[in-house]
Amino acid sequence: MSSIDSKLKAFGELVRQGTIVPQPEWAPGRLKVGVDLGTANLVLSVVDAENNPVAGTSWRSTVVRDGIVVDYIGAVHAVRRMKEELEERLGQPLSRAATAIPPGVHPSNAKAIGHVVESADFELAEIVDEPTAAAPAWR
Repeated sequence: MSSIDSKLKAFGELVRQGTIVPQPEWAPGRLKVGVDLGTANLVLSVVDAENNPVAGTSWRSTVVRDGIVVDYIGAVHAVRRMKEELEERLGQPLSRAATAIPPGVHPSNAKAIGHVVESADFELAEIVDEPTAAAPAWR
């Protein structure tokens, strides 16, 4: 099994079981957060400095269609709930998050996705297109 396959499998288990990978005492503040506003599911993922899965959660999506936020308030509410859930499990705040957009999404819709992340009490680290976000996994 490749490294990416094992990381995806580990992340899937963390989400299904609602567990976390405990972090060393020096790790707080070094975790990275990703927010995926998908058509099927909203996903919040947390990885360590080496991009190993630490925690994650998902929410059935009814707020995004084809890369467009169709229910802004609902999207913000869902991302806030997921953030609060993971902060409680991890015992530390999550302050910065990155997000990705599907190919072909109009720039104004990309801004709306970024605004959802910011309105959910994250500092927006960056917005990247999904192919670029996925590329490092296949190197």
